Amino acid sequence: MGDEVETAIAATRAGRVDAFDEVVRACDAELRAYLACRCTSAEEVDELTQEAFVLAFEKLSGFDPGRGPFIAWLKGFARNLVLQQLDRRSRRASKGPLIRQLLVTRAEERARSDVDLRSALRHCLGELPAEQKQILGLRYERGLRAREMGRELGRKVTWVTTRLQRVRDALRSCMQLFLAGNR
Repeated sequence: MGDEVETAIAATRAGRVDAFDEVVRACDAELRAYLACRCTSAEEVDELTQEAFVLAFEKLSGFDPGRGPFIAWLKGFARNLVLQQLDRRSRRASKGPLIRQLLVTRAEERARSDVDLRSALRHCLGELPAEQKQILGLRYERGLRAREMGRELGRKVTWVTTRLQRVRDALRSCMQLFLAGNR
């Protein structure tokens, strides 16, 4: 995702507004996953995803790749939008500052847990055998469906789906152990 995003950002900054579509395509799924953990509905995820991309586009001149990856910068906008949404929600509920603080604390805890999850995922991905990494790469980096993966690997679709599920299960178990401190 890094090089294509950097190229698209440079093109957008140079005046090719349509190049920002590439940024959206490259970052959309990860941003939506980030927001899905913090929002109460799919509509809210859609709304905040769009708002975050609009803000990022409007403030693109302020992005400094030397300070970190674009997706982290984009998630900063999303986090602030979530906090604003929580603030509006708490004011509407008229339940006072205690509930607002509780909602903000929950959002901050989720943000911290994201860091833990990413660390666990990195660790566990590093322990996977090459074949399993290849299967994950075909599915999640290249976005291939099971049928396409089967053609590329010379395997049946049922083999691909079973193997993919086993890899996911192994990653889940590894991450749970990692997060529990057993590694």
